[in-house]
Amino acid sequence: MKLLILAPVDSTPFNFNAPNWFLYQLAISLCCFAILMAVLYKIKLKTVYTSVLFLLFAIIAILLSPSDFSYVHGVKQIFIKILISLFYIYTGYLYKISLENKIKYNTKTLGIVILIQILSIIIFNNTIDVDLKWARLHHNMSALLCPFTGIYLVLFISKLLAPLVKEGSLIDKIGRNTLHIMANHVFVMFLISICILYIDGKSTADWPAGVLNAYYKMHKYKFLYAFGSLVICTYIGEFLNFTGKNIKNKFINWTNSLKPVKAPCGQRHDAPTKP
Repeated sequence: MKLLILAPVDSTPFNFNAPNWFLYQLAISLCCFAILMAVLYKIKLKTVYTSVLFLLFAIIAILLSPSDFSYVHGVKQIFIKILISLFYIYTGYLYKISLENKIKYNTKTLGIVILIQILSIIIFNNTIDVDLKWARLHHNMSALLCPFTGIYLVLFISKLLAPLVKEGSLIDKIGRNTLHIMANHVFVMFLISICILYIDGKSTADWPAGVLNAYYKMHKYKFLYAFGSLVICTYIGEFLNFTGKNIKNKFINWTNSLKPVKAPCGQRHDAPTKP
């Protein structure tokens, strides 16, 4: 019952579904963000004050999280994650509406971003990791800076490599199905474990303890686990996308077939059309 009711709320789903924890958190945070933005839009709060408000949410989240970077549970965990997520979502929103064309992807900006990252590591004594799943935030500014330096670096590399990727290639398909890879890789690796057990002539009774966290002979078959799960999950996504498009097209064609055909202007519906 806990897995069905509380897990989606505190973002701790069962093992096969564990990689999808962020989807629950994202849905809850987006709902809160939409309601809050609707209120702020109605009272016509200026962008600068809105930005300060969301920054304040992030600071409160950092102060509420344990100073020893320990795990947080229950309502407090949910509250901290919503507050810090609102800051991240608003920053993305602000980037899209006003900053996207102002931030340059060149070596000069890249150098500034890397410098910020290096200074953060030095100043914060390497305590710059953010664990959003368990609401663990260091009591410094790393949660306000480092996620964005990381995003910039990923985007910079992606923009460099994008022209080299051929449309329809495996790499292109992997790039279009990252959600499916993240969502399904634990279960697919579980299925690969079963196959390896069968090939080795083992039964499920020989399964190692903690199977979901210690896959069978991971050290020996790590490349099979990695590449196999990557390819299988990619084509799961491709299949679902293909199936979804077909269902959507059939539904559109069916609804169009139900619409009455309009007769030409000035002509009765039961009259034959003019040649």
